[in-house]
Amino acid sequence: MAECMALATDRAVDVLLVVQASVRAAMSSASGPSTAIRGPNGLVITKLDETDQAGGATHAAIDSEPLPIAYLCDGPRVPEDIHDATVEMLLDAVLPTST
Repeated sequence: MAECMALATDRAVDVLLVVQASVRAAMSSASGPSTAIRGPNGLVITKLDETDQAGGATHAAIDSEPLPIAYLCDGPRVPEDIHDATVEMLLDAVLPTST
């Protein structure tokens, strides 16, 4: 993978860290072998439809090096359930209103 990344010099390459919405804050650190090739420059929060506590996943965005949240996923269908992250969607996920 490192060799492939090194060859991609003629285009912008985004490395996105994918984190499940239900992950606990202590487990959401962006360090470790999965990011050893090139550090992530964005975050994808998945499985929003499977939790009512997405705060741990947002911790990955504000960990030691802040990452912009690029996409939010709220279901299993690709690409229908993948959405550009918006402030409104993120607030709904982290601070849901009861109906």
